[in-house]
Amino acid sequence: MRFRSGGWISLLVILGTAACAQAAIAEPATGAPEAAAVEQTQRQDAEEPSGLEGEAIFVLDPELSQARFIIGEILANQPNTVIGINNQVQGGGVFNFVEPALSTLDEFLIDSSGFETDSRMRDRAIRNFVLRSGQFPVISFQPIDIIGIPTEIVVGETVSFEIVGQLTIREVTKEVTFEGVATMVAMDRVEGLAAATVLRLDFGLSIPSVPRVAGVDEEFTLEIEFVAVAG
Repeated sequence: MRFRSGGWISLLVILGTAACAQAAIAEPATGAPEAAAVEQTQRQDAEEPSGLEGEAIFVLDPELSQARFIIGEILANQPNTVIGINNQVQGGGVFNFVEPALSTLDEFLIDSSGFETDSRMRDRAIRNFVLRSGQFPVISFQPIDIIGIPTEIVVGETVSFEIVGQLTIREVTKEVTFEGVATMVAMDRVEGLAAATVLRLDFGLSIPSVPRVAGVDEEFTLEIEFVAVAG
């Protein structure tokens, strides 16, 4: 979060003789309490930061957000679609309501051991042999550019966007573009979905030989379904 703090605090040094001080105590000036209160308020305003000034930090709600991979395979001689769901995600950014183009996104992190499919045996193979989670516990996406940010934020309006960034899996980094939609359902809540097409070969993701599985697609989809709230 970027805060702008400023303002000079004036230090008033009161010089006077003992006689003047006694006179002031004996006969206080009219309106002195009001003037002191105004001065104190001005000092507090100068000391406090100016606030968000149209910016707010948003963070992903892990209970409502998830990463998914979708890939095809041939299982028992039949086409099958495998979906892995992972709720162990982190991310966020800074939203600029005055100039949306100045909004920024933080690095998005996925726990590589958190993917779950409809098969525990497959899940173990993904963790131990495909993603090798013990050695590479985090999958990350570092945004570089956001394309399609509107010039004005309107609550309830859905916008399309692209996020270009660096995807890292098992210490292999490639540029990937996520395409998606997002809706600001309230000034403190954004919901959306983004997806990218990824090649296993680009990240060296080989699939171990498994009985009844004749083949696994080279291409898969990585999705991020998100709910971000103002923090």
